This record gives sequence, C-alpha cells and structure tokens, in this order.
Amino acid sequence: MKAYGDGAYDTGGIYELSEYKGVEAIIKPRKNSRIDTPSEARGRAVRLYRLLDHERWVRLKQYGRR
Repeated sequence: MKAYGDGAYDTGGIYELSEYKGVEAIIKPRKNSRIDTPSEARGRAVRLYRLLDHERWVRLKQYGRR
C-alpha cells in the first residue's frame, strides 16, 4: 500500500509511522532535507531522492498520482 503526502508531511515521525504500519510513504523531501536525519526511514527517502533526479523519482514513486 502507498500513502501520498506533500512537503508538510516530510518529517521523521511520519516516515517512521508509515514504516511501522507497512505503508510506503511517498513524500517529496524538502529542498533543504538532510541525509543525516535521526529517522532512518526518512534518511533513506532523502538519499533516494538525491540519487535520482526529480523526474526519475516522480516516475519511480508515481508521485502526484491520486
């Protein structure tokens, strides 16, 4: 199951809760997001976003799709 959100949901707590519930959070990280965040789940998401360019990340995650 996927859960979509906007930048307001880009917090470690949301990523951790989503992972706990078994839901893939599809939240675009903020431009100033740091990789060394205390949340491992959010750190992985930020790393992936930076590894891919925005367009590739959007296609991979199907961001914006409702």
